[in-house]
Amino acid sequence: MNYLKKYKSILIEVYHKEDLYHYDVGYITMEDKHHIVLETFNRTGFKDGYIVIPKDNIHIIQTDSDYLKKINILIKENSLENIQNSYLFKGHKIKIKDQSNILRNLLVYAKENKLHCSIDISDDGYRVDGLIQDMSDERVLIKYLDESFLIKIDEVENVKIDSLRGREDILRDY
Repeated sequence: MNYLKKYKSILIEVYHKEDLYHYDVGYITMEDKHHIVLETFNRTGFKDGYIVIPKDNIHIIQTDSDYLKKINILIKENSLENIQNSYLFKGHKIKIKDQSNILRNLLVYAKENKLHCSIDISDDGYRVDGLIQDMSDERVLIKYLDESFLIKIDEVENVKIDSLRGREDILRDY
């Protein structure tokens, strides 16, 4: 299915198969054969980075819920010029030309631009947060303060990039 074409410029809720209570709200910005990229918004309507979601982990996509109607109002209210000029609330506008392997290309982009990442490890229920220090075709090295984590790329479930919480962490901890 071509999600980008079907949901272009439509605010959506994406429910995940492994946790039917977990969902992300946003706009689909990129897609490849295996993943979609969602520009996300938090429950107060602020931009909350990007998440890479495996297509086989999508359970349901909603487009016209009461919750989305309320979030849409908050998004419009929170896009006022004085709020968007703040580093914390502005976020990064990610554009990737080569969308043949979105996961890898977004990880490279996050590394090059020093963007905070939260990586969920598949089958582990484990999340790693920090900045990408190094990458190969098989592994990603994440660093957070004095701790480093080496992750196999094929074990990455979801990646959240440049989230509001991540930007707060960078301001506070680095």
